[in-house]
Amino acid sequence: MKFIALESTIDWKSKSMDIVHSLLFHGDAIRADAPTDPAQRGQDSWSHWSGDDLSHPLLLTRSGVHIPPIFKPNLALVVREVLYQRVNRFPGLLVADTQPAKLINYSKSLGDFSFYDSNEPLIRRNMHRPDMLLDWMPNDQRLFATFPKCYELVACNVFKNIHNVSNTVDVDFTMNNDRETEVHFRCPSSVIDVHPLIWGMVCFVRRDLFDLIQDAVDPSYFAMRPVDI
Repeated sequence: MKFIALESTIDWKSKSMDIVHSLLFHGDAIRADAPTDPAQRGQDSWSHWSGDDLSHPLLLTRSGVHIPPIFKPNLALVVREVLYQRVNRFPGLLVADTQPAKLINYSKSLGDFSFYDSNEPLIRRNMHRPDMLLDWMPNDQRLFATFPKCYELVACNVFKNIHNVSNTVDVDFTMNNDRETEVHFRCPSSVIDVHPLIWGMVCFVRRDLFDLIQDAVDPSYFAMRPVDI
């Protein structure tokens, strides 16, 4: 069966994007029911998986100025209303609610590195930690009124379904993202037959589902690779 491996990325080769651009585009997320103590948070804190209680929304932290139609905060895959309307009745696809938790009033287009030349006191004090941008930038409550409705596309976590299963499919490849992630994907055949969205180190979107959202996937911010499973 044909899938598209999908992962957020930074384009180091063209030097048009860095961590600031990526954070503003994808943002960050945590489940509303995640432990309040960060030391107690595990992988299940950053997204929902099939079989989870989906009544607790995914809380988003991101730029509130530019919200792309599809983005990937942490492990989750999130879409705006226009894409949700395309896929919400797709067979086997689960969807969870999201809510904005923190919106920063900041945005940079690709190739704009003026962040590092800024004279704004807040940025000057913190520019040595651009990876913490979403933490130290203030929450702008004015942006909540215009934030669009977004939904999390819930994947099946292959690592939660692989135990004591004999009939599996194994695929090895290198993901063409900034980390050139080596992916060993071992998945029960039953999962592949039922779930159009699977997580196993990267997201695997079944081809027919991907076709519905492909025009909205920005190739500058996502690495994509066709995979036969």
